[in-house]
Formats: sequence, structure tokens, C-alpha cells
Amino acid sequence: MAGNVRRALYELVVTRLPWTIGSHELEQYFSKFGQVRMGRVLFDHQTGFSKSVGFISFTQATSIQAALQHGAHILDGSRVDVRLQKDGESTAAGRNLRVSDIFEAKREHIE
Repeated sequence: MAGNVRRALYELVVTRLPWTIGSHELEQYFSKFGQVRMGRVLFDHQTGFSKSVGFISFTQATSIQAALQHGAHILDGSRVDVRLQKDGESTAAGRNLRVSDIFEAKREHIE
């Protein structure tokens, strides 16, 4: 049945994002590696400040490979960390968000 077909998710987690980077900028940067399905930067709902964590999903697995093999990723003058999404971790669409991942990314950003 066509209604039950699930699209494969090819997602990366991006941490240590500068506060100046939003979802649009994240998508724009990663589009050089392939077609971006969705980019999402997490923001604190009370303060409006970035949580320095984002997710980028691609339409093809080759885009993930290209992004991971690229080496250092510099956004707005800051080096960001890029890795594969873990099972159970939030996605660009916002599913399965674990608060511990956000605190871990914040702690890495401070250190």
C-alpha cells in the first residue's frame, strides 16, 4: 500500500552550531553535498536562543557520505561537528527528541 511506504531517512546531526545559524542557513550550507530534504536547528522556546544542535536530512545516502568525507565543516567562522544520527535520536522532523542529547551538545560546545 502506497500510504504505508516509509522513506529512508539519511540524516546527520550537527552540533556546536553558532547562534547565528538557523534552519535556512543549515540547509543552504549542506545543499552542496546533495539535495536536502529538510534542515532543522533547535531553539529554546522560552529564550529564543539556539540550542547549538541541528539536523539535516538528505534525499540520498551518497549525500551523507559526501558530507562526512568533507573534513572540517565551518559555518559562520565556527567549526561544527557533523555525525550520523543515532537510533532514537531526534530527526529533522522533530521525532524522538532526547533532552540528554541537547545537554551533551551544549557541554561539548562550552568545553
